[in-house]
Amino acid sequence: MPKLVKISTHLIALTKTYNLPSLGHDNKYISVLMIIIILLHIPAWVGTVIVLSQIRMSVMLFNLKLSNSIYLWTTILITVFGYVILMLSMITLAIYYTTVCYHLRLAIVNITKFLHKQNSDYNILFRRYITIRKLATLIEDELSFSVFLSSVCNACGMYSGLTAVLYTDEYLNEINILTMGTIFVANATSYISLTLSASMVPEATKDLWFKLQEDFSSGSNITNVQQRTLALLEKGLHFTVWKMIPIKRSLILATMGTVFTYNLLLDSLRLKENLTPMWHSSN
Repeated sequence: MPKLVKISTHLIALTKTYNLPSLGHDNKYISVLMIIIILLHIPAWVGTVIVLSQIRMSVMLFNLKLSNSIYLWTTILITVFGYVILMLSMITLAIYYTTVCYHLRLAIVNITKFLHKQNSDYNILFRRYITIRKLATLIEDELSFSVFLSSVCNACGMYSGLTAVLYTDEYLNEINILTMGTIFVANATSYISLTLSASMVPEATKDLWFKLQEDFSSGSNITNVQQRTLALLEKGLHFTVWKMIPIKRSLILATMGTVFTYNLLLDSLRLKENLTPMWHSSN
């Protein structure tokens, strides 16, 4: 929580400086995204309760049958509560991270628009970009590991959902399959929104660099400030997954491809003829 407060404080100062929508501003993009992600997770939560209650006496924990209804419903409630807490954390991170990246992109676009003004002061432009870069570094230091955890959780959710779609005979009934399919869509939506918003920041930075190159090439001499600005922009501005993998649009396809590939790989190691769903065999 202190990390989010620290980032929010810097972001609020940035939005006031550039007259951007505030962090709590009700913009349509973030609001629609939040509603879609939450609505996708609600059927998953409800379906989890229904499926676990249908399994009833067949629910097993460390090979121990839960024949008592109190123990059964306690296990169901603990499972659902843990799932809800985990998913709410992932939803909060996805929405917050998307909001922060969205406003950073707006700030960089604001600088690009600043170039179209006559007699633009490049000292101001340089100082603005330095402020944005410092905030981006802070976000990277504080949230890159959280993004890694979110990516792992979303990938596991997508894998589970894809398994339910490809191997329907291993699941209890249509509700179970629909629940897992909803989990796949919900996790995929959260992951895509997070990745796409983070990838738009370096794209805006690259566009700013091209605009500056175009403006500076028309002049006779390039000042020291202009050279420093170009050199800083040329380094790029990327967010990463735990400071290991730069977040780009291609990462979305790479992740989806990896999930699908591992699904097929693990499927090739199965002995389908000996595979019997636990809940059917224990009824």
